[in-house]
Amino acid sequence: FLTSDLTSVAQRVLFSVVGIDRTWGNDWYSNLQLGHQVLLDHDDAILYFDRHNVFVSGEVRKDMLRGDLEARLRTLIMLSDGGNSWQPSLTYRRFAPFALTIGLNLFAGPSDTFLGTYSYNDQAYVTVHYDF
Repeated sequence: FLTSDLTSVAQRVLFSVVGIDRTWGNDWYSNLQLGHQVLLDHDDAILYFDRHNVFVSGEVRKDMLRGDLEARLRTLIMLSDGGNSWQPSLTYRRFAPFALTIGLNLFAGPSDTFLGTYSYNDQAYVTVHYDF
């Protein structure tokens, strides 16, 4: 973990996650998770993380065009501090074994949060994937 004097420290952490996922009719998939992170020896000099940190993460995905196109949205929302991340993407698989993905990495939240520090660093990306 990063500290206020910009050094890093190791911390004992207890991390728990509970979630549920489901595949729905018409090629829909969803996943929802609730997580809790406890820094067992928390020090006030640690930046971005409190002793207790709670988050919700999830994914919604839809296959279209007989599986040739996949729309996906992934998110991470830090309930403890208001930071969040959103990752929408489209993947085109018509010419297997190649797949083309276009997407975004979007960050938001207060500037004193871990995800909020990236709020001016959103990204757009394109990837080409080849399975062999």
